Amino acid sequence: MPREETISHPLPFQIRRRRVSLRPTPYGCVFLVLVSAMLLGSINYGNNLGFLLTFLIGSIGFVSLIHTHRNLSGLNFYTYRADPVFAGETAVFELSVDTGRWPRYGVQFKLGATDAHTEGVDWVRGSNARIRLSVPAAQRGVLRPTPLTVFSDYPLGLFRAVCRRPVDMQCLVFPRPLPGKSALRPDASDGSADQT
Repeated sequence: MPREETISHPLPFQIRRRRVSLRPTPYGCVFLVLVSAMLLGSINYGNNLGFLLTFLIGSIGFVSLIHTHRNLSGLNFYTYRADPVFAGETAVFELSVDTGRWPRYGVQFKLGATDAHTEGVDWVRGSNARIRLSVPAAQRGVLRPTPLTVFSDYPLGLFRAVCRRPVDMQCLVFPRPLPGKSALRPDASDGSADQT
């Protein structure tokens, strides 16, 4: 039986909370090291104000972790649209997204294995939006870019929430036309020439 990650899921779908993975950013790693060092220093010297500051900063990081996870959980993806392109051009996939119950901040999208991604998008609660994702169409045929990656490091940039999901989307890529003059020319022998 194939693994779940290799199966392309049809639209519509919703990002469930179990599908969102969390990992610390480089800033988050530095934050965790500093909080750990503050905790060890407070234990070593028995400093109550050090404990207070350590647990205050640690609780801010923990609340940031919850908000980062909730920023992606519950996003709904409904339909997509992709116009045919020629080989060598860029295919544009337009997805319709619903925010669900909460406002969303700094959500970014990436399609396929390219490094190109959208800028951070902010939505108010219950809004519907369309996002445009560009994918290079290198060769002719049917382009099926996968997976769709949704990520965000809101609110403090300490943790990054990522959801990667293979989605069943496709775009038709026509062969690239050859450069040169048009093959259609007016026929000189159509009887319109002057007769002498």
